[in-house]
Amino acid sequence: MAVAAPPIVDDRSLLVIIVLEGMHMQSDANVSDRVRLVRAEYAEMPGLKLTERQIQRLWCLDATLCDAVIASLMAGRFLKRTRGDAYVRFDDGA
Repeated sequence: MAVAAPPIVDDRSLLVIIVLEGMHMQSDANVSDRVRLVRAEYAEMPGLKLTERQIQRLWCLDATLCDAVIASLMAGRFLKRTRGDAYVRFDDGA
Protein backbone atom coordinates (compact mmCIF):
# COMPACT_ATOMS: atom_id res chain seq x y z
CA MET A 1 0.00 0.00 0.00
CA ALA A 2 1.51 3.29 -1.12
CA VAL A 3 1.53 6.17 1.31
CA ALA A 4 0.54 9.49 -0.20
CA ALA A 5 3.03 12.28 0.26
CA PRO A 6 1.74 15.24 2.26
CA PRO A 7 0.79 18.22 0.13
CA ILE A 8 3.50 20.76 -0.40
CA VAL A 9 2.60 24.08 1.14
CA ASP A 10 4.95 26.93 0.42
CA ASP A 11 4.96 30.27 2.23
CA ARG A 12 2.70 31.92 -0.33
CA SER A 13 0.11 29.12 -0.15
CA LEU A 14 0.20 29.29 3.63
CA LEU A 15 -0.38 33.05 3.52
CA VAL A 16 -3.37 32.57 1.20
CA ILE A 17 -4.82 29.98 3.58
CA ILE A 18 -4.35 32.29 6.57
CA VAL A 19 -5.95 35.24 4.75
CA LEU A 20 -8.92 33.14 3.65
CA GLU A 21 -9.40 31.77 7.16
CA GLY A 22 -9.31 35.33 8.50
CA MET A 23 -11.86 36.47 5.95
CA HIS A 24 -14.15 33.61 6.92
CA MET A 25 -13.84 34.49 10.61
CA GLN A 26 -14.42 38.16 9.83
CA SER A 27 -17.45 37.23 7.74
CA ASP A 28 -18.92 35.19 10.60
CA ALA A 29 -18.29 38.07 13.00
CA ASN A 30 -19.91 40.51 10.57
CA VAL A 31 -23.04 38.35 10.34
CA SER A 32 -23.17 38.01 14.14
CA ASP A 33 -22.77 41.77 14.59
CA ARG A 34 -25.52 42.52 12.08
CA VAL A 35 -27.84 39.90 13.60
CA ARG A 36 -27.45 41.60 16.99
CA LEU A 37 -28.10 45.01 15.42
CA VAL A 38 -31.22 43.95 13.54
CA ARG A 39 -32.52 42.03 16.58
CA ALA A 40 -32.03 45.11 18.78
CA GLU A 41 -33.85 47.37 16.35
CA TYR A 42 -36.81 44.99 16.01
CA ALA A 43 -36.92 44.70 19.82
CA GLU A 44 -36.80 48.49 20.17
CA MET A 45 -39.64 49.09 17.68
CA PRO A 46 -42.64 46.81 18.31
CA GLY A 47 -44.66 46.21 15.16
CA LEU A 48 -41.71 46.83 12.83
CA LYS A 49 -42.50 45.26 9.45
CA LEU A 50 -39.85 45.39 6.73
CA THR A 51 -39.29 43.74 3.37
CA GLU A 52 -35.92 42.22 2.53
CA ARG A 53 -35.08 45.23 0.37
CA GLN A 54 -35.95 47.61 3.22
CA ILE A 55 -33.75 45.61 5.60
CA GLN A 56 -30.88 45.87 3.10
CA ARG A 57 -31.28 49.63 2.77
CA LEU A 58 -31.88 50.38 6.44
CA TRP A 59 -28.78 48.52 7.67
CA CYS A 60 -26.60 48.84 4.53
CA LEU A 61 -26.46 45.09 3.90
CA ASP A 62 -25.60 43.48 0.59
CA ALA A 63 -27.94 40.71 -0.57
CA THR A 64 -25.73 37.88 0.70
CA LEU A 65 -25.27 39.36 4.16
CA CYS A 66 -28.96 40.25 4.37
CA ASP A 67 -29.92 36.66 3.50
CA ALA A 68 -27.60 35.34 6.21
CA VAL A 69 -28.98 37.76 8.82
CA ILE A 70 -32.60 36.96 7.98
CA ALA A 71 -31.90 33.21 7.92
CA SER A 72 -30.26 33.40 11.33
CA LEU A 73 -33.11 35.41 12.84
CA MET A 74 -35.73 33.09 11.34
CA ALA A 75 -33.88 29.97 12.48
CA GLY A 76 -33.80 31.41 15.99
CA ARG A 77 -37.55 32.05 15.75
CA PHE A 78 -37.04 35.77 16.24
CA LEU A 79 -38.39 36.82 12.83
CA LYS A 80 -41.03 35.36 10.56
CA ARG A 81 -42.02 36.19 6.99
CA THR A 82 -45.54 37.42 6.33
CA ARG A 83 -47.67 36.55 3.30
CA GLY A 84 -46.63 39.89 1.84
CA ASP A 85 -42.92 38.93 2.07
CA ALA A 86 -42.22 41.30 4.95
CA TYR A 87 -40.39 40.33 8.12
CA VAL A 88 -41.90 40.83 11.56
CA ARG A 89 -41.07 39.61 15.06
CA PHE A 90 -42.01 35.98 15.48
CA ASP A 91 -44.10 36.82 18.53
CA ASP A 92 -45.90 39.62 16.64
CA GLY A 93 -49.51 38.88 15.72
CA ALA A 94 -49.00 39.96 12.07
